[in-house]
Amino acid sequence: MIRECACLNLRKATRTLTQFYDKMLRPAGIRSTQLPLLATVAAAPSLTLSRLAEIVVIDQTTLSRNLKPLKDKGLIEIRPGKDRRVREVRITKNGKAMIRRAKPLWDNAQAKIADNLGSKRLQE
Repeated sequence: MIRECACLNLRKATRTLTQFYDKMLRPAGIRSTQLPLLATVAAAPSLTLSRLAEIVVIDQTTLSRNLKPLKDKGLIEIRPGKDRRVREVRITKNGKAMIRRAKPLWDNAQAKIADNLGSKRLQE
């Protein structure tokens, strides 16, 4: 059962891949779990926390925990929306600079994975 368990094997593969990307992104000072959040926030002029959670398929508690380091580093800001019950997240100038610093490192990691798996397999 353990060798055949798709869930377990996928989680192991995901942890291994996460560790690889973390290592490659370390010089920029950002983690593989943080960069996609930052890039997603950068792609939208105004994004509610609820919408961000939907886009990245993550629960609100985990999202808040993952956004905290980005906020603490000044890479994002979280403010009340037009409706005070809603909070919006926006990228800062420092956040944009972080993406510029991390993108070549991410590109390198992505290329190594593609070389290892092959482009077609990576897309699948």
